[in-house]
Amino acid sequence: MAGLKAGPQKALKMAIKHEEKSYQMYKKAALGVTDKDTKKVFDFLAEEEIKHMKMLEDEYDRVFRPEN
Repeated sequence: MAGLKAGPQKALKMAIKHEEKSYQMYKKAALGVTDKDTKKVFDFLAEEEIKHMKMLEDEYDRVFRPEN
């Protein structure tokens, strides 16, 4: 659990990267299926990861870039 000893700034950066990887995984999965309903689920999950990433980026900016 490297994030626990990394400090808050590094932990947020790691979380953002994790959300990006999850987004890429779901988009790739969506491309690899032919069933419309399954594709919709993967596309939905990918969009949720984008929301998570944006939330984490906003928090990072609020805490570590307050001048923006």
